[in-house]
Amino acid sequence: MGYVGLVLMLWNVILGAKPLSRLISKDYVRLNKIHRALRKYGIFFVLSHPLIQMYSYLENFYWIITPLIGNELELHISFGRLALLIYLIIWITSVLLKSRIRYRPWLYIHYLTYPWFFWFFSIFVILDIIGIIFPA
Repeated sequence: MGYVGLVLMLWNVILGAKPLSRLISKDYVRLNKIHRALRKYGIFFVLSHPLIQMYSYLENFYWIITPLIGNELELHISFGRLALLIYLIIWITSVLLKSRIRYRPWLYIHYLTYPWFFWFFSIFVILDIIGIIFPA
């Protein structure tokens, strides 16, 4: 679920960045419709991932928001918690509060998704690739 959400959000970022989306198509109206659809499905998969993990570990809801760093697994889960918190802040301000804040602050908050996403993508995917190549 997490990787599906990650891939959908990657395409969402690519379609949201005009210099990158120009390489795909010149039809911005169609690309914007695809961008919005991917956002909805990406949000579903990103938000359902911690809920499914919580259920599989037989934990309560506080497990999702409580950072733990006792071992390597808990540290990686806590990185995911941090990413979820940042994602929720950006999602709430850029989607839910869009009509309540001015355009320029909304745009800057929306632009935070690009460095956040590439930081998240690079750290977690590179760590996964290293773990596959060099198993412990």
